Amino acid sequence: MKINWIRCRSYDEARDYSRVIYLHEWDGKPFYWGKAHNSFFGGHKRKQDGLEASGRYNAGYRHWIEGCLRHGGSLYIGELDEKP
Repeated sequence: MKINWIRCRSYDEARDYSRVIYLHEWDGKPFYWGKAHNSFFGGHKRKQDGLEASGRYNAGYRHWIEGCLRHGGSLYIGELDEKP
Protein backbone atom coordinates (compact mmCIF):
# COMPACT_ATOMS: atom_id res chain seq x y z
CA MET A 1 0.00 0.00 0.00
CA LYS A 2 1.24 3.48 -0.83
CA ILE A 3 0.24 6.71 0.91
CA ASN A 4 0.30 10.00 -0.99
CA TRP A 5 0.82 12.77 1.61
CA ILE A 6 -0.65 16.20 0.90
CA ARG A 7 0.22 19.14 3.13
CA CYS A 8 -2.80 21.31 3.89
CA ARG A 9 -2.12 24.85 5.02
CA SER A 10 -5.69 25.62 6.13
CA TYR A 11 -8.87 23.98 7.35
CA ASP A 12 -10.53 24.81 4.03
CA GLU A 13 -7.81 22.98 2.08
CA ALA A 14 -8.38 19.83 4.14
CA ARG A 15 -12.13 19.80 4.69
CA ASP A 16 -13.30 18.03 1.50
CA TYR A 17 -10.91 15.08 1.65
CA SER A 18 -12.65 11.82 2.47
CA ARG A 19 -11.66 8.21 3.12
CA VAL A 20 -8.18 9.31 4.20
CA ILE A 21 -5.80 9.20 7.12
CA TYR A 22 -4.36 12.40 8.53
CA LEU A 23 -1.43 13.53 10.60
CA HIS A 24 -1.11 16.57 12.83
CA GLU A 25 2.58 17.31 13.22
CA TRP A 26 4.31 19.57 15.74
CA ASP A 27 7.99 20.56 15.61
CA GLY A 28 8.57 18.05 12.83
CA LYS A 29 7.25 15.16 14.94
CA PRO A 30 3.95 13.26 14.75
CA PHE A 31 1.50 14.72 17.24
CA TYR A 32 -1.80 13.02 16.39
CA TRP A 33 -2.82 10.45 13.78
CA GLY A 34 -6.40 9.80 12.75
CA LYS A 35 -8.64 8.61 10.00
CA ALA A 36 -11.65 9.92 8.19
CA HIS A 37 -12.72 6.48 7.03
CA ASN A 38 -16.33 7.00 5.96
CA SER A 39 -16.40 10.72 6.56
CA PHE A 40 -14.98 13.96 5.29
CA PHE A 41 -12.08 15.57 7.11
CA GLY A 42 -14.14 18.67 7.90
CA GLY A 43 -17.39 20.51 7.43
CA HIS A 44 -21.00 19.63 7.98
CA LYS A 45 -23.02 16.60 6.83
CA ARG A 46 -23.29 16.53 3.05
CA LYS A 47 -23.31 14.33 -0.01
CA GLN A 48 -20.34 14.62 -2.34
CA ASP A 49 -18.66 12.21 -4.77
CA GLY A 50 -21.04 9.39 -3.81
CA LEU A 51 -20.40 9.74 -0.07
CA GLU A 52 -23.04 11.03 2.33
CA ALA A 53 -21.29 11.78 5.61
CA SER A 54 -20.35 14.30 8.26
CA GLY A 55 -16.98 15.89 8.77
CA ARG A 56 -14.57 14.29 11.24
CA TYR A 57 -13.75 17.85 12.35
CA ASN A 58 -16.91 19.94 11.95
CA ALA A 59 -16.68 23.71 11.54
CA GLY A 60 -16.43 24.14 15.32
CA TYR A 61 -12.89 22.76 15.12
CA ARG A 62 -11.77 25.29 12.51
CA HIS A 63 -10.34 27.68 15.14
CA TRP A 64 -8.29 24.88 16.75
CA ILE A 65 -6.86 23.61 13.45
CA GLU A 66 -6.17 27.09 12.08
CA GLY A 67 -4.53 28.10 15.38
CA CYS A 68 -2.23 25.08 15.32
CA LEU A 69 -1.27 25.79 11.72
CA ARG A 70 -0.51 29.44 12.48
CA HIS A 71 1.69 28.59 15.45
CA GLY A 72 3.97 25.91 14.05
CA GLY A 73 1.80 22.86 13.51
CA SER A 74 1.42 21.06 10.20
CA LEU A 75 -1.46 19.04 8.80
CA TYR A 76 -1.03 16.25 6.28
CA ILE A 77 -3.77 14.30 4.53
CA GLY A 78 -2.79 10.81 3.43
CA GLU A 79 -4.56 9.34 0.42
CA LEU A 80 -4.15 5.57 0.19
CA ASP A 81 -3.86 3.81 -3.11
CA GLU A 82 -6.04 0.76 -3.58
CA LYS A 83 -3.19 -1.65 -4.23
CA PRO A 84 -2.30 -4.13 -1.47
